[in-house]
Amino acid sequence: VDVIDPQTVRFNLPAPKTGLIAHFATSYAHAFQPKHFLGQYHPDINPEADKLAKALGFEKGYDVIAAYYGSSDWTDTATPMLSHPDKVASLPKATVPTLESHIMVKENTEGRHLVPNPYFHMVDTAGNQLPYINEQDEVYINENEVRILKLVNAEVDYKSQSVQLPSAPILLEHQEKGDYTVDLRPTIATPTLSFNVTSFDLEKRKVFGDLRFRQAMSLAMNRDEINEVAYFGLGEPVQYVGFSPAPDFVDPKWKKHYAQHDPEQAKKLLGLRKNVTASVRSFMSGLTAVYRRTYRFRKGRASEDDVRPVHQQLAEDGWVPLIEAADRDKPQSLSVYSYYDNEQVAGMTVVSTDSDEVTVLKIIGPVDFEALSEIGSGLGLPVMNVATSEIRRLSSQTTGTAGK
Repeated sequence: VDVIDPQTVRFNLPAPKTGLIAHFATSYAHAFQPKHFLGQYHPDINPEADKLAKALGFEKGYDVIAAYYGSSDWTDTATPMLSHPDKVASLPKATVPTLESHIMVKENTEGRHLVPNPYFHMVDTAGNQLPYINEQDEVYINENEVRILKLVNAEVDYKSQSVQLPSAPILLEHQEKGDYTVDLRPTIATPTLSFNVTSFDLEKRKVFGDLRFRQAMSLAMNRDEINEVAYFGLGEPVQYVGFSPAPDFVDPKWKKHYAQHDPEQAKKLLGLRKNVTASVRSFMSGLTAVYRRTYRFRKGRASEDDVRPVHQQLAEDGWVPLIEAADRDKPQSLSVYSYYDNEQVAGMTVVSTDSDEVTVLKIIGPVDFEALSEIGSGLGLPVMNVATSEIRRLSSQTTGTAGK
């Protein structure tokens, strides 16, 4: 870190660190600490640090820093009042100087008491000194059931952390009786689903990079249902814009851009891709899950020893071999396994060896052999064409007894 002037520092990092400034502005974690105070216990800053620490009852200077800093930049770190109550009387301060809005003046195993920081650096838009709240009493309650009971009984003025959505029904039910309100703070509350358009897998990159595919996935998502089921109707289903609440420069139209639930339009968008036909859509819609993993070998093609453990594991798990096929002209081979439940095909695993990579595709759900042969390349398995005739032959047979 280079100090440019009293208000400016430069961070020299070994690699780009996007979001560093945002982290300092919004995170609970503090990457800066009061040098004028903690520096006296740091041996690189003060040669007498260890001697000073021993006078306070600590073995070395770093121990004093740990007592204040807690070996963490998290602002909820326990103060010496809780971590070293026997040494507080000898310390110059009971807690480390802070830029936070409040200063902790009391802490024990039951809770802590905070008062306003007279040197807090922020004011409101009218120029009034912040914070508004003069005192805070925080009570430590580890049991969630006890926390909820205190909230329902209106024994708490405010609670945010550790209040989870599964508790929303009981809190909503009793809010009128308890004279409190339940609010979801503005935030991006649901994990955002995105597609890696620069995936190392070129087949995935081709699909994910198609704007129509991403639009279709957005339209296929029922945001209203997610809001009702997972958030008890308290959320606002919108398109992801990266901010919540959205700043003025974000046009409101983007909050609804392809955010409606429209499965039919999604199907049309997917149909624009040549390899996504009606049979493919029908096949995929009936599946429970599809897992695909590719292993690449830097030097040469995979040997039989490399692939043998995969086949052994499938056999041990009850998968039945159906097809062994190889291309005479290319270094490609393919093995197809099926899994049966009540004499019905309930899944299929395809092991494909192609040049310098091995791909394992596991399909869970009813398998349409005819459709599978059609979409092999779409699933990233172009080698499927070497077994097309065999798959089509199997599709006309009764498969129930084979699974036994």
